[in-house]
Amino acid sequence: MSKSQIEYEIDQLEKARKAIIKQEAAEKVDEFTKILTDSPAKDENELRRILNMLSADLKNIYNQ
Repeated sequence: MSKSQIEYEIDQLEKARKAIIKQEAAEKVDEFTKILTDSPAKDENELRRILNMLSADLKNIYNQ
């Protein structure tokens, strides 16, 4: 396998990784959207807590 073939394969894997991360993030946003739609936050503190949970989950997804 040549160096250019290896670089191409690495590039393809990186593209696949980014697509997976994007999909996981979209699914997480959908999950939290459903939570907030089914049971809206009762007050500002609850909304802040839910959004902080979403933020932490997204951070974990992007830092994998």
